[in-house]
Amino acid sequence: MRFKETLRKRLRESGAQKPASAVKSAMKAGAPSSTASSNLIPERDIKIGVPNSTNINNGIHIESDVTGIAYETSASHEANHNDLENFTHVTRTHYLEESNINSRLVAITQPNSIYSEEYRRIRNRIIKYHKNHNCRSIVISSATAGEGKSVTALNLALMLAGAENLRVLIIDSDMRNGRISYYLGIEEACPGLSDFLSGQVAFSETLISIEPTKLFLLPAGQSRNDVPELLVNDAYLKLRILAERHFDLVIVDTPPIGFFSDASSVIEMFDALLLIVGTNQIAGHELRRTVNLVPKEKLLGLVLNRANETLARSDDYESAYYYSNY
Repeated sequence: MRFKETLRKRLRESGAQKPASAVKSAMKAGAPSSTASSNLIPERDIKIGVPNSTNINNGIHIESDVTGIAYETSASHEANHNDLENFTHVTRTHYLEESNINSRLVAITQPNSIYSEEYRRIRNRIIKYHKNHNCRSIVISSATAGEGKSVTALNLALMLAGAENLRVLIIDSDMRNGRISYYLGIEEACPGLSDFLSGQVAFSETLISIEPTKLFLLPAGQSRNDVPELLVNDAYLKLRILAERHFDLVIVDTPPIGFFSDASSVIEMFDALLLIVGTNQIAGHELRRTVNLVPKEKLLGLVLNRANETLARSDDYESAYYYSNY
């Protein structure tokens, strides 16, 4: 999908510029709309850029013969396409503007770049695995801050939403320091995950349609300090059921695994995990510890991020991509 061309077409058709920071309410009829197996995305296969050192894993061996996880897979767990028209609700719509798209969203800003090609490779493998194993939800996390997990999650979600008519939802599960809204240029506060889990809003009230893409966002919501308590109640299980009922694929961005217990709790809730590893960002023993913390049957693979050789070709992209607010 050529996002820039679509954006320009949308602006011509609308006849008026919509501010990028505006999130407008609109009536929409119909919401957009398991199991992990072995070595879906080996760390040696997927790299965003090319590393300047071949000793990137510091001797770490990632098991490739990962067994499947026994989740219930029935017709009721498929995206309910037939009943989407009955799921009428008020959603907010955020209009992407070419002048305000974050440069790190290469799925939009650099669709023909080497970065986007690597994301497409991951996307294609995820789609294949989604079809073959009924994998409905993937958590994307990292061991430490600044490894690029949120940018990776959003780029993958945009790519997935533009492929094969998939209904894709991205959930910002970092309720302390959510970044997905920022990358999309959503400046004003919106109800989100924390508000839903605390019982303040309904699921439908949290969704934001990202136009002109087919992606929907469930933002982090109001920043809270009682996140562990929110994650242990039944509301998160309800969230998963609702998300998988109305969407084909759910991407979940979490806090770093090594920082808070939040990520481990979220990983337990969903089908699979993709671990982002920043080049030269983490010591070997830290990565080994992180891998040992997560259920092996859920670990699809590792994505090597921020390799210096190709990133050096674009100073603007490199400086932006290395930025972290943690």
